[in-house]
Amino acid sequence: MRVPQGQDLVFKPWAEMAEGLGTITYLKCDQAEAEHLTGESDLRAAAVRLAGYGPSEIIITRSEGPTVYVDGQFYTGRFTPRSLAGRTGRGDTCFSSYVGKRLLGASPRQATLWAAAVTTLKQEKPGPWSGTLAEAEALVKEMEG
Repeated sequence: MRVPQGQDLVFKPWAEMAEGLGTITYLKCDQAEAEHLTGESDLRAAAVRLAGYGPSEIIITRSEGPTVYVDGQFYTGRFTPRSLAGRTGRGDTCFSSYVGKRLLGASPRQATLWAAAVTTLKQEKPGPWSGTLAEAEALVKEMEG
């Protein structure tokens, strides 16, 4: 989503964007990237437009949490960290935990909550997430309740 322009990488649609996006299942971008690619400032409108290129599942992250668009339905999760000491890598953690759950057979809703929980826990400590499944499962239950 970042295109080389001189010495910089800038957000903008690229020449092969439609072809490239048509070949993938999961697309993750943050809110700014989604807006630059689609021209849509509304997160949901951007997700619908991105899905029109072919990806089956769109994951858009923002500071509040992930929004996922699958088969015409939206799913949201909230990040609720007690600290932002480990904020770097939040998008990668959210995307990988979402896709991992989906590949294990979780529904989009379950995977969205899982991604929000794991990412919440990751943000509390620098470095990659090193928590336990039990910690994440407990936070998912809180989010469901």
